[in-house]
Amino acid sequence: YASFAKCVHPQDLPRVEQAVMEAQQSHQFYQAEFRIYWPDGSLHWVAGRGEFFYNAAGEAQRMAGVVMDVTDRRQAYLALQESERQFRTLLETVQLVGVILDREGKIVLCNDFLLALTGWRREEVLHKNWFDLFAPPEIRKDLRDRVFFNSLRSGLVPSHYENEIMTRDGRRCLIAWNNTLLRSLSGEPLQVASIGEDITERKKTERALIESEQHFRLLFEQAT
Repeated sequence: YASFAKCVHPQDLPRVEQAVMEAQQSHQFYQAEFRIYWPDGSLHWVAGRGEFFYNAAGEAQRMAGVVMDVTDRRQAYLALQESERQFRTLLETVQLVGVILDREGKIVLCNDFLLALTGWRREEVLHKNWFDLFAPPEIRKDLRDRVFFNSLRSGLVPSHYENEIMTRDGRRCLIAWNNTLLRSLSGEPLQVASIGEDITERKKTERALIESEQHFRLLFEQAT
């Protein structure tokens, strides 16, 4: 064990030793993710799993285990965390709807502007399905299946589109979305990050203007 411990990154060693000690005392498998130095000096993330063998007195005599290199997976996780951090920082400074959905359509992150617009509290929406909570019933299936899941499968999320969302009190807001697909280092689609502008009032104004022009044209055509 001493030779193994020398290979573990010093910052991770206390956590590994704690996991090993707890496994030894409980006669259970030990399991942990940590950094380890390869013989060539390179640093890798590994998932370690092992078990102890005991003598007749119940004393641990030796430990056997395996480690699996999970460096790529860990780097993808850290990159995703950094992307979320940057996105969260951006959302705190803009008056736009901001949300990140995971592969199942569940809300991973949302900003204060979305909550203020829709009347929900953060703890009420996090990890809930976006489409069940915010999509109007008549377009829910189409948004979920055609736009979201098909986009994840194909890896091509539409960068711009408009659709209504439901507020907590049943009102509807028209949102113009800009979407970005977040991928792992291996290219696997993981999440969808979206920023949306509430264009409800602007569309109302445009419709009112069109109706006014049509009304004026009709009056003009009927005038002598």
